[in-house]
Amino acid sequence: MDYIPQTNELFDDWQGILMDEVTANALAWNIDSGLLSIIGPLRTNWESAWLQAKPPGTRSKAITQLKDDAYNAYVPQLRKLVQQQLKNNANITNEQRVEFGIPVPGTQRSPIPPPNTTPVIELQSLTGARIKIVARQMNSTKRGKPKGVTNVVFRFAVGNENPTESQCNEVFLFSRNPGILQFEIPDVGKVIGGYCYWLTSKNQRGPKSNLATGLILP
Repeated sequence: MDYIPQTNELFDDWQGILMDEVTANALAWNIDSGLLSIIGPLRTNWESAWLQAKPPGTRSKAITQLKDDAYNAYVPQLRKLVQQQLKNNANITNEQRVEFGIPVPGTQRSPIPPPNTTPVIELQSLTGARIKIVARQMNSTKRGKPKGVTNVVFRFAVGNENPTESQCNEVFLFSRNPGILQFEIPDVGKVIGGYCYWLTSKNQRGPKSNLATGLILP
């Protein structure tokens, strides 16, 4: 099974974490600087194109094409990086490879089961029309995702403090916990309500969290 995530949201999180680690450890891991000089601009192009294409309301055909072109140029170089520089690199442990979501040499990765723990979430209102989403495992006081979970998905509704799951038609996905959700100025003063669930790199979701509500502050 392909290790590259199949949705734009998951791919963006995956490549960001991987490239941050590679950039920070390039010397220690003896990564080819020439390849990094090629990948760097491709990453910038992808992240810029995805930033434009991410909001559904502004996703025109031209913006979508720009995003697809950036993806198609970026992915082959990421595969080359993984195959030539990371997969058999003696300076990288198998535990790190698993954490980065890349192949482990000489092994078959066991399927990751769907998460079975229920997340508990809290919404904290921040100034500047922002909401902080703090997720933790049930019966734990620490932030953190269960083993095998790569992302937290927050489904929510604006202007509804007690929505059903089917009414939560807005989605915010984040890999670093807590997540910060930015709203627009017209949303200031509105309440939001929503739920979270864990998500693995294979798009396996876990149980739904408690309902959490928050107020969008100016």
